[in-house]
Amino acid sequence: MTTLLSRTASLLRNVTRKRHMDRDLTEEISAYMAMSVEDKMKQGITEEEARRAAAMELGGVEQVKEEVRAGRAGSGLESFIMDVRYGMRSLLKKPGFTITAVVALALGIGANTAIFSVINGVLLRSLSYANPEKIVMVWEHKGRSDNRKNVISPANFLDWKSQSKTLEHLAAVVGRPAILTGVREPEEIKIQFVSRDF
Repeated sequence: MTTLLSRTASLLRNVTRKRHMDRDLTEEISAYMAMSVEDKMKQGITEEEARRAAAMELGGVEQVKEEVRAGRAGSGLESFIMDVRYGMRSLLKKPGFTITAVVALALGIGANTAIFSVINGVLLRSLSYANPEKIVMVWEHKGRSDNRKNVISPANFLDWKSQSKTLEHLAAVVGRPAILTGVREPEEIKIQFVSRDF
């Protein structure tokens, strides 16, 4: 818990007091460089050579600063904010591109949402019946015929319904073609007549 609190405090400090932290870092690196130059001068090296050796040993002041900044808590957030600012400036400079990108994203998101809604409604979501795994379809097999899915007569359906002891409900379904007319050209569609228990 204390680690989380200290990291949160460090994150807030790094984000809200960035200039102060950078100034402290510059002072710290300068102090390190001065101490390193002083140590090298004590070994009998001239000041100019000592500065050069200390700079080579350190590996470049700006590189060290970047490494320290990258290691700070919140550096990813800071980088993200800078990227968003840069992106917004770029988009505001080219409004035509911005509009095109926004429209393309909106169309893509809309199309994906519509496709997912259809797939979810048709394939993923279960039927809107209680216990859909218990729904079965019953057919009549006609004597010697190869037709195992014979359409039954209404009288047979009523007999099945009254005599069935294993099925809770029994509904009849009959498919027929129909002509849909309206504003456009007439179109043939498939419809189903169903009994009340359906």
